[in-house]
Amino acid sequence: AGASTAILQRCYVYWSDANDKLLPPMRITPMLKHHHHKTLPGAAESLCDAAAKNDVFRLKLLVEEDHCNASVADYDKRTPLHLAASEGAFDAVKFLVEEAHVHLDATDRWGRTPLDDAQTNGHHLIAVYLRGHL
Repeated sequence: AGASTAILQRCYVYWSDANDKLLPPMRITPMLKHHHHKTLPGAAESLCDAAAKNDVFRLKLLVEEDHCNASVADYDKRTPLHLAASEGAFDAVKFLVEEAHVHLDATDRWGRTPLDDAQTNGHHLIAVYLRGHL
């Protein structure tokens, strides 16, 4: 009886978009569907912000749910990979390279690559990782 109740509650929360604070992960997809068009215009800024903060969960939502291109660049032509490499956000770098399949040789307006940013900022593990995937 307990398992049936839990399953029914999860189904109800998922399909009805109910405000259930016990099961917030079930509401992520419906919430994104309602805000889909709002995230697209600022995709570069949202992706770069998530990458810089090593927020892989948010990166996955933007790339997989909102279908944002993870290789987009901001006003300085810096990609999310540039920001993640600059900030030492290894998990974000790994997601962008292995799952989002971003371009590793993208250059910003100063001609710098994400590898250059990792080396300049002393993030040697990220630099080694990026060299291994070039």
